[in-house]
Amino acid sequence: MYRRTLLLLLLFAPTLLAAQDTLLYTQVDTLPSLSEQEVKRLSHFDRVDFDPVLAAFYQHIRYPRIARENGVMACVPFTFVIDTSGVATLESVSTLSLKETEGLKVPKDELLRISTISSRSVNNGPSVRVPPPSQTQNPKRLAKAHLALAESIEKCVADFPNFLPGWYQGQKVVVRYQRYALFYME
Repeated sequence: MYRRTLLLLLLFAPTLLAAQDTLLYTQVDTLPSLSEQEVKRLSHFDRVDFDPVLAAFYQHIRYPRIARENGVMACVPFTFVIDTSGVATLESVSTLSLKETEGLKVPKDELLRISTISSRSVNNGPSVRVPPPSQTQNPKRLAKAHLALAESIEKCVADFPNFLPGWYQGQKVVVRYQRYALFYME
């Protein structure tokens, strides 16, 4: 059995090593950016000092209806990469309740805030601001809302435009981003 495992490792080692030729960088000479066309299309995002990743994120993110209706507020940590061809791919996503995030220290530039204001229409007239609903205690609804928040992040990253890749020492490189999306109600 030991010999068989060793033999399989020796046979597949070149394949495993070849798969690791793409390096991930967190510090690069030039971060991924958007084409001039995309910059013009997204230039109305003044609040992000035009960080292309933030502009693309805020262009595509949505607070899921099921989460809003059930008063679910949560933090969604996620990791994605922008590869050498400029395509963003989600690596991981999870959801944390606000209780689970109490001791979490997140750098300011990694926290993305997605808020919604609770309002109701009065007699088919203008909407008025109302207090947000309290969070549901129903485990099934809570699970569905958390799943919807994670799916919202997945869809958002999938809808990112193609970026111009990051560069390090004259070569295109894969760049990894870690972000935390905080969904909350006002």
